[in-house]
Amino acid sequence: MPDGRTKRMVSLLAYVARNKGTITYSEFADIIGGIARGVGKLLTNELAPHCRSEGLPNLWALVVNAKTGMSTDPDVTQADLDACYTFDWNVTQDQRAN
Repeated sequence: MPDGRTKRMVSLLAYVARNKGTITYSEFADIIGGIARGVGKLLTNELAPHCRSEGLPNLWALVVNAKTGMSTDPDVTQADLDACYTFDWNVTQDQRAN
């Protein structure tokens, strides 16, 4: 079961994905809590494993550098963004499991 912070991260990034946008590390940190420099570790250590275990797209791809507009994760591709944007966010986790 994800903790409250993981649920908030998924909820925030699902909102960003439904609106076909991105969010900067600083904006993400302001909303979720913490500092922008610590966001990468949070995404890698908490969000990524949750997304993988729950069959969600790579939501961390939506968190970008303010200057470049790109993820600092070298493995993030346009396909990751597209997967976030086309994912059916209206289906609950329970419905996906069935």
